[in-house]
Amino acid sequence: MTATRRRLATIATAAVATIATGAGLALVPGTADAGVSASAAARAQADAGTWLARQINGRGVVYNAQYQFDDLSTTVDVASYLRTTDRFAGTIARADAALAKGVDAYTTFDGTVYGGATAKLTAYVARSRQDATDFGGVDLKQRLEAAIATEAPLNGRLQDSAGPDYSNTIGQAFAVEALARLRSGRAADAIGYLVRQQCSTGAFRVYFSAKTAEQQRCVTGAEGSEPSIDATAFAVLALKAARTASNADTIDPVLSQARRYLVDHQFSSGAFTDGGGLGVNTNSTGLAGTALAALKACGPAADAARWVLGRQVKRDASGPLGTQVGAIAYDPAAFKAGQADGITTETRGQWRLASAQAASSLDYLLVSACRA
Repeated sequence: MTATRRRLATIATAAVATIATGAGLALVPGTADAGVSASAAARAQADAGTWLARQINGRGVVYNAQYQFDDLSTTVDVASYLRTTDRFAGTIARADAALAKGVDAYTTFDGTVYGGATAKLTAYVARSRQDATDFGGVDLKQRLEAAIATEAPLNGRLQDSAGPDYSNTIGQAFAVEALARLRSGRAADAIGYLVRQQCSTGAFRVYFSAKTAEQQRCVTGAEGSEPSIDATAFAVLALKAARTASNADTIDPVLSQARRYLVDHQFSSGAFTDGGGLGVNTNSTGLAGTALAALKACGPAADAARWVLGRQVKRDASGPLGTQVGAIAYDPAAFKAGQADGITTETRGQWRLASAQAASSLDYLLVSACRA
């Protein structure tokens, strides 16, 4: 596998390529069309799961035909969602077996252990209550703990073992979730470093400071500290999973600020964008909606879910998308392209990632589901 494909396979970010304009949308929280019935919500959730399950092949992996590699990162995303459905036990078992077999192929390359991939896989294993000390013959807990810096000012920071460091706040969030679920002694330090990535606005930035920098926290307005909806959502979900009575005083104010930021940056349509020239999209909207539901911001969470629903292929679809019921397009442009050309070899990866990371928000199409 080439280095380029290795980075495609391991990097733990939510960003995908298609750009939409997002023009004409007001940056104020609104109420999207509330006319979604319980049966329509159930269909949307069931169809998303069925389509995603079909993306895992007989070997238990999501295969990227465009670049010709087993996409273990997206396999984790798909399996993570399928585990929330109480369905597809056989498909999940195949995926787990493939991930166990591919631990080193996914988390290492040419002697380097990648922190982001290790954290993402370990979080999945811990979340699904598998043995993180012996997953495919590898002690993932130990491997992840070894990827957490121990000396100031980097203490608690996730890092790659050698070479250019690709670790970022999204990978740090996975590390926090994994270490907390595994009751690791390194969890508190990892939480502390993640908390330092929150900006004064309440948002989290994506990129860490250079390792040589004395300042290892977000500095609002500074280059490299641009706010990210995606990073904020991942951080919220990780900190919710890591919250205990002993660290609530640290985590609760962080979650409160993040909640305010997400609510304030939702478009009136219910959608979100991660900025940086990207338009509104289901990746950011689905992640933010799931985070808002975790924070019990149930109205905004439902608005986000309904915007995602509008980009899902429905059962009455015809033409090139008629066989892709349940798939979720990245944005309106991708949906329109799919209607014309179907899901192609070149676009399938984007549809898979958008669907896997947006599908969870569909659980909150009904406000009552969030409040339960």
